[in-house]
Amino acid sequence: MREKVKEGTDFLISQIFFDNNYFYNFKEKCEKLGIDIPLVAGIIPVTNANQIKRITELCGSTVPLKFQKILERYANNPEALKEAGIAYAVEQIIDLLSSGVSGIHIYTMNKTDVTKEIMRRIEKVKDCLGEVS
Repeated sequence: MREKVKEGTDFLISQIFFDNNYFYNFKEKCEKLGIDIPLVAGIIPVTNANQIKRITELCGSTVPLKFQKILERYANNPEALKEAGIAYAVEQIIDLLSSGVSGIHIYTMNKTDVTKEIMRRIEKVKDCLGEVS
């Protein structure tokens, strides 16, 4: 990664994560290594329990207990899981933005309706705070 930065990379996008503390720890390690370009947080809204199981197996991402409970509770109710997944992603993003991250990359998995809903909810929060997009 340092080599990519040395060669002129303008920004980095993290792999997916479900626990913001992993991102904050990674960001801190990057800063200690002198990597000072923007680090964008990679968020995936979970709308399918089987899909996320496969993705986490492939990338080695962990699912915190809080989110495991959501997946277990709504695994057999696709509409409820979709709503819970959107809510969880929004909660993550609000926390990240409140902590001053450089940006958010939403891994859409071709679910533009989900991404649009997340953006709508984030904009509502920004509007309530009087922030400019």
